[in-house]
Amino acid sequence: MTLSQVVQLFLADCKWQNLAAGTCRHYVMSLKRLTDELGDRPFDAITVAEIKAILAKLKAERKWQDATLNHSIVAVKRLYNWAYQEELLDTNPMARLKKVACASRLPEPLTPAQMKTLIETATAPRDQALILLALDTGLRVGELSRLTYEDVNLAAGTIMVHLGKGRKDRVVPMSPPARKALARWLARLPDDAPTLWPGERGPLSPDGMFAVIRTLGTAAGIPRLHPHRLRHSFAHGYLQGGGTLAGLQRILGHTTAAMTQRYAHVAALDVVEIHAAVSPVGRLFGKGGRR
Repeated sequence: MTLSQVVQLFLADCKWQNLAAGTCRHYVMSLKRLTDELGDRPFDAITVAEIKAILAKLKAERKWQDATLNHSIVAVKRLYNWAYQEELLDTNPMARLKKVACASRLPEPLTPAQMKTLIETATAPRDQALILLALDTGLRVGELSRLTYEDVNLAAGTIMVHLGKGRKDRVVPMSPPARKALARWLARLPDDAPTLWPGERGPLSPDGMFAVIRTLGTAAGIPRLHPHRLRHSFAHGYLQGGGTLAGLQRILGHTTAAMTQRYAHVAALDVVEIHAAVSPVGRLFGKGGRR
């Protein structure tokens, strides 16, 4: 079988497995780059050395960060793991393909002043509801784009997020300001609206939402703003305000505590103050901590 034939079978199986839409899009883009570079060659004739050379070439040409390179490596390894399990290969040569070491970097959170400016810039009811909800809940852009009228419980101040990453539903709380902004926007929507976010050409897709947020960020003096930075800003503010990692994990929809732990460094500057406030020994002997 050729590379393109195996890729098409793999992508069809991803849809059959009901993988997240964002994951499927990532595989499509990563594997298309691979087929564009390699051509439609016999699948079992491709070597690890060729894959490494192509990925190195793409990294240099497109100025990829190491994390971006690793995303493509994951897609390649997933393709070959699947092909080996389906007995399309006798061996899995990409088992030897390893991700490159790179520092785990999170986006810089917005400052309170930047948040305020961004919210004030989003004057349209839809945009203000979108920005406040993103900053207040930390939802992923795909989760935001899929929200419907039925997912919102204004009385309880919660949102039901269906089949987020990890394919699990969860309930996410809203603050009163976000709830009020969302209520104002919902009052303008017909009850049968397919999503909460109609656009000029139909419901906003994740890419369309990305463009809206980028445009609002530019107008607010925050260049290259993206949805994940809003999610990170929520996590930063939640922990700074005294929220727990366990609570943050539930709200963000992380499947493991290790994923949430990445955000712990955002409160590192406050660790002395937090320790002084909650230390059992400090509270036992008073603020001075002396016996």
